[in-house]
Amino acid sequence: MTSLNVVPIKDMRPQMRGFNCEFIVLHKGEYKVRNAVGRRSLKHIALEIQENAEEYLAGKHPPNHLRNGDTIWMFTIADITGSVRMLLWNNDGVLLRPGDICRIYNA
Repeated sequence: MTSLNVVPIKDMRPQMRGFNCEFIVLHKGEYKVRNAVGRRSLKHIALEIQENAEEYLAGKHPPNHLRNGDTIWMFTIADITGSVRMLLWNNDGVLLRPGDICRIYNA
């Protein structure tokens, strides 16, 4: 794999571009964001947790749906050097599952 110049997770930096990486998906979950209205209130978050308590306890978190219809998926990914969170938008995150081993080229 050295011919592909794979960057280990420990060497990744914010805003990096044009690198190759190889990782395993550890966790798939949701990403909470601020929208145009502002942060969601604690009351709203508490109600959401109550409504989805079984899913949260089972570790099944739905993706976050934005007002414009976009979906944001959050993943915890890892290699032998460390782990990070990765965000994917819309259909890019639908097919990935925990346990999947992935290679991304020219990220």
